Amino acid sequence: MNNARLLCILFISILLTRLLPHWGNFTAMMSASLCAGQLLPKKISIPFIVASLLISDILLSLFLGLPFMGSWLLFSCSGYALTTLLANQINPGSYLFRFVTLSGLGFFYWFWTNLGAYFAIYPHNLSGLILCYYNALPFLQYALLGNLICYPILLVILHYTGCLSRAPKTHTASPHCS
Repeated sequence: MNNARLLCILFISILLTRLLPHWGNFTAMMSASLCAGQLLPKKISIPFIVASLLISDILLSLFLGLPFMGSWLLFSCSGYALTTLLANQINPGSYLFRFVTLSGLGFFYWFWTNLGAYFAIYPHNLSGLILCYYNALPFLQYALLGNLICYPILLVILHYTGCLSRAPKTHTASPHCS
């Protein structure tokens, strides 16, 4: 099965929401991770998500002068790889279940990547840990809001481009998505 259309749609959604001005962490990255994990085999979905993150980071570095390589990169890449892997292992179920899963993966990613921020820039004590997660709360808010807005939009786009099967509870990549 050729998934070029699905990969293209997910990649464009990642690039647009990461490169255009937005609130911190309000992107389609987690939504694309969930879609890739549920619609593609692991051997494609995980490298695709990590490569998409790296490519968009390189573009952010080139166009906006943001640093490309940093201590956070390991935590960001591994966080998205893990969320994509977890999404691959979860049976999609109902749409409500998908939103609960998306929120859970969003919390996991937030917790994981801010642990990386704690190790990189905060004092290694309880006060530093609390301060790290306290300072990260606005990013969690925007990430969850981005997930709740981007995921249904992605599902609609994937549906109307033929990348989702007709059965609502077993969304797998459609044979027509090529």
